[in-house]
Amino acid sequence: MFLFLNEGRPPLKLKVFPPPNMKVFLGMVLMFTTQLVTKVTAINRLNKSGNVSIGFLVSLHGEYSSAIENCTRFYLPGVNRVEALIYAVDKINNDSELLPNVTLGYDIRDYCNDRGIAMKSAYEFITSNSFTFDSITEYSTNARNFCRQCMNEVRNHSDSIVGVVGPFGSRNSLQVAGLMRVVGLAGISPSATSEELSWPFYDQFFRTVPPDNLQAKAMADLIDEFDWNYVAAVAVEHSYGLYGIRALEREALERKTFCIGFTEYIAPTDYQRNLPIIVERLKRAAHVKVVVLWIEDRIAKDLMKEAAKQKLYYRIWVMSDSLATKNPDFLGSDFIYLGIYLGIQPKQYRDIEYENHLKGLTPKKSLKLENKFWETVWKEEYGCVANLNASNTQGSCSENFTISTIFNKLSDDFVSYQVDAVYAIAHALDKIYRCKKGQGLLKGGECPSTSPSINPHHVLMYLRNVSFKGITGRIQFDELGDPYSSSYDIISFQQNDGVGRHNKVKVGDWFKNRSSKLKIFEGAIAWNSSSGIPKSVCKDVCPPGTMQTTTIACCWECLKCPDGTITQSHGARNCTSCSAMQLSSDDRITCIDLPIISLKWSDITAIVIAIITSIGLLLCAFVMFVFVRYRDTPIVKASNKELSAVILLAIVLCYVLTFLHISGPSDELCSVVEPLRYVSLTICVSVLVLKTIRILRAFETRAMLQCISKNLIFDTRKQFIVVLLINAPQLLLLALWKGTDQPSLKKEIVAKVSILLSCQLYKTTAGFTFHMCMVAYLIMWSLFCAYYAFKARNLPENFNEAKYIGFSMYILLLSWITYFPVQYTLDGWYVTVVSCATILVSSYGFLICIFAPKIHVALFHPERNTSEFVRSTIRQHKSSEVEPARDVAQALSGTIVGASPLGAKITTEA
Repeated sequence: MFLFLNEGRPPLKLKVFPPPNMKVFLGMVLMFTTQLVTKVTAINRLNKSGNVSIGFLVSLHGEYSSAIENCTRFYLPGVNRVEALIYAVDKINNDSELLPNVTLGYDIRDYCNDRGIAMKSAYEFITSNSFTFDSITEYSTNARNFCRQCMNEVRNHSDSIVGVVGPFGSRNSLQVAGLMRVVGLAGISPSATSEELSWPFYDQFFRTVPPDNLQAKAMADLIDEFDWNYVAAVAVEHSYGLYGIRALEREALERKTFCIGFTEYIAPTDYQRNLPIIVERLKRAAHVKVVVLWIEDRIAKDLMKEAAKQKLYYRIWVMSDSLATKNPDFLGSDFIYLGIYLGIQPKQYRDIEYENHLKGLTPKKSLKLENKFWETVWKEEYGCVANLNASNTQGSCSENFTISTIFNKLSDDFVSYQVDAVYAIAHALDKIYRCKKGQGLLKGGECPSTSPSINPHHVLMYLRNVSFKGITGRIQFDELGDPYSSSYDIISFQQNDGVGRHNKVKVGDWFKNRSSKLKIFEGAIAWNSSSGIPKSVCKDVCPPGTMQTTTIACCWECLKCPDGTITQSHGARNCTSCSAMQLSSDDRITCIDLPIISLKWSDITAIVIAIITSIGLLLCAFVMFVFVRYRDTPIVKASNKELSAVILLAIVLCYVLTFLHISGPSDELCSVVEPLRYVSLTICVSVLVLKTIRILRAFETRAMLQCISKNLIFDTRKQFIVVLLINAPQLLLLALWKGTDQPSLKKEIVAKVSILLSCQLYKTTAGFTFHMCMVAYLIMWSLFCAYYAFKARNLPENFNEAKYIGFSMYILLLSWITYFPVQYTLDGWYVTVVSCATILVSSYGFLICIFAPKIHVALFHPERNTSEFVRSTIRQHKSSEVEPARDVAQALSGTIVGASPLGAKITTEA
């Protein structure tokens, strides 16, 4: 029974193929089906004989009641469908161009929307044709004997059926299509849209209406058009609803522009008890403003009644074609007043000629028609009986009654597709009757036989190749039996000028082959809201500064972005991290550059350092002025003016480097400031070394000192060479350091706090080595100078300048001992401040210790700045030190250049 009794939800990719003994199985099924429905005593049927006949399966009733063994709930659009079928066949029979000299017959069956009756009717269509009968009885003797008996009975009142139009619903079409596929009888449905019917298993089933996968695309485009990103769905739990919603879910998954938050499935039968639960859930989800309805009309009417009962208002109901093709009057007032109704239906094509024929029908005229179901229409809608002779008889219908008054209830937008289905079979038959030998589709170009009857297999073959212009456009089928061209109308049920009635209004359209598939007519939709298009979201879209985190299917929570991350758009799924040099703003919307922490000119510390440095530079200028002013005095001559200028310039360079420190670190400044401070200090120390050696030579008699300094310390040119030689290694180390791994700007990022700028002295081992070599070289000469200055501390009072040289060396060494722990343990502007302080202390140490005593004598004790005072001081020295005294005397007389770079202080304070 799996072939046609699949009421459950089949998997999406299920493929069903008949087993080798399917025809044997089919014979058993037919026997069972025939017995199953033999109790149906009133199957409504219309038939007309012809040279070749088409079977029609239509639903004139809503259901079959087993209790009364009859069909109930008369279905008005079904009468319209029957009339359209008869009208189309009559039109074909009167057409001299299509099927000339051939009469097309029909056999119309009302299957009462019941699969059992539909299968019974399909069985009778199959057994009416000897080709299909032989096909199913070929492998089963029992089936052959039973079916021949049935066939004889059926053939007494049936013509040979070569094709079937219908059934109308997907659920019924699946069963009938599976049955007819086995025997090769072609079926065409004008309204079965289930995507399941596009499976290869149903390759002998055709339809003139687009399949639901395209309807799902059109519906998804409609949802996207109005930016509804969260919708609910209600679907009937059989092929039509299951595969329709799955196609829409597939669109949602691929597009990622909207979500189906939840779907409620309704069983096709016995569903009443579930409706309150479904409506209650829709009501609880107050944020869901859009509900997709992929259900049948009878279920929809009951659902809307329950929605009205629970006061579920202000929703947007998006209807699939099963509802959208209906008229608002048919659906009833309960359906209309619950919100806004939009629908997707196969594009409506009007047959004006047929509409005029329908609207002109009166009770008397209908009696002359072959469609006997009009009698039921008059009785159901007008409560009267059509009477050909006595219209004034009690209970007879008035002659003024016309179909126009109930036209909307009768209307069915699938009628045009139904007519095209009839014409498709007619065109296939026309090609068979017109076939010329050698041009046929059979093997070898043979033409199908038309006598005594046409083989349905051949009709199927020619049906695949039809192509003609029908009411709904170009009619042509692909390999799956689906139409090539597909289009939809977007409709809305809207109130008509405030009079209480509602009309179906076309508000847009959708074409498969159009670049911009969906088009909504501007201003066509009445939203019934002052705020415009309603929103349908799980929650409001998360604002910038938050991220939208999924909690349940298609819903989210808004979480504030973590520190250091931001979002700048609405509905962002993830927060974007700021760069390492930025932090997020408090509202997490923008990234802010981290504050740069370095010594700036505006800082109090920098101002203090700048003032102290400026004072030092002014003092240097003052010393230079004094030395120039008193350049001919003994105190200046004894200081060696040239080398005094060298050490003074070195001190000035130290002060300038302090200013560069305050300017803020950069690659250029770091590459200059760090190495040059070692060079400038080494220059100072080298000059003081010469100064110390000169003093010791003047008052010491050791042979080594005499040998070292005799030819060097009193010749100016040679003293410059000595200074240059002492500084040459330091300059070489500087060049190597800059050439291999020069100091550069270092940005140390304190995460989410600040950026510390400082000078990085080295990056590699080579840079570290050259840096330490320069430091070691400076310290080596500083220790050397300090040692000999310490040895000269006990010289006579007027020759104790070595004491001040020693002080300057102690200050230098102590300041750098303090600096290095800071440099290697701290970062940022603290190191810069300590570095500036170290240079300033060293510079002031040199400036004060070396030059202050001389300035003091020159300005405040001019009596000590005379040759007579110096000679008097020398004569008081020990008589054993005659030679040094002579040297000093010569220096004071100006014949010898002073002993130290800064000049020996001959007379100082004790």
